[in-house]
Amino acid sequence: MDTGLVVVEPIDSTRELVREAGALAKGSDGRLILLSILPEEEYDERHEARRRGSDFETTYTLEEAEDEALRLARKIGLEELKPLDVPYETVGVVGQLTKRILAMAAEHDVDHIFLVGTRRSPSGKALFGDVAQSILLNFENGPVTVLMQDRE
Repeated sequence: MDTGLVVVEPIDSTRELVREAGALAKGSDGRLILLSILPEEEYDERHEARRRGSDFETTYTLEEAEDEALRLARKIGLEELKPLDVPYETVGVVGQLTKRILAMAAEHDVDHIFLVGTRRSPSGKALFGDVAQSILLNFENGPVTVLMQDRE
């Protein structure tokens, strides 16, 4: 692996995923990109909630959202990768998850993607889709490692 992309989320299993990616990167003299994405829907909800909850024209800006996502990636990188002495970069963005992951992978010539997946019933996958499944089907430059997790 030359460059791995790790999708960072504010969940405990992300730390395990980052450590595993870090060990692989260290063993192959590779580097990692930690990508934290605030989904568009969540950004819109926060933006609207702040606008409604204030007498002033206060909004949740795109820059604030991206900074928040970036802080998460930096925090996890410092805590999980710094001890491994693995080169990494952090990125925080707002957007549609699958599109942002694939775009970032293409932009940085990524050859391995790491993400947390969700166990769902077949009907749940059909109704709501699955980011991990979409990445598995659409990433063509190398392997995709998915750490499966049960979520409600």
